[in-house]
Amino acid sequence: MILEFFDGALQGVAGNLLTRLLDTFWGGASEVAPGESDNSSVNGASASQEIQPVRRFKTFHIKSGFESVLAATSDPVVHVLVEDKPTTAWHLAILVVESRTTGEWYISSKGEMALEGSGGGLAVSKMVASLCSAKHVPVAGWVCSQLLSNQLARGLTLWPGAKTELLPLVTYAESDYFAKYIATTFREIHA
Repeated sequence: MILEFFDGALQGVAGNLLTRLLDTFWGGASEVAPGESDNSSVNGASASQEIQPVRRFKTFHIKSGFESVLAATSDPVVHVLVEDKPTTAWHLAILVVESRTTGEWYISSKGEMALEGSGGGLAVSKMVASLCSAKHVPVAGWVCSQLLSNQLARGLTLWPGAKTELLPLVTYAESDYFAKYIATTFREIHA
């Protein structure tokens, strides 16, 4: 039993030594040599203590929360925001449900909805379109940067400020693929 302990400790020391040798020759982890200054700190915070953005609001899941958010919103309009570059195989979409009377807004999380393919993401888009049609809720399609989409879906960016960065989905001209597939699918399911 004691021999197993020493064997494990010896393997750990040997592994650490090998890792440090490899880092030295191939430039892995950056360590500060004795006598050098560490320039990675800013105002006393080290690089390992990066400032993380603060989530400002909670988002809702489309599959389990959209219908209740829609019902709780006075005179709603639904905005479908499609990212300009695909996060996965598809350009993912998020929803913003906004009250036209109070100005309140609610943003969905990302990853449940797409206007491409033939699976779950498209099925969620059709479910959203069906609910909005049944309740006579207008739907607007927009294109935004992938960065903005991520920030909204993570609760980091406020909707009123994000509106100025949106382009109408059906007129987006930066990609023929958007016009041919995404905008066409949007028009078909919201017709």
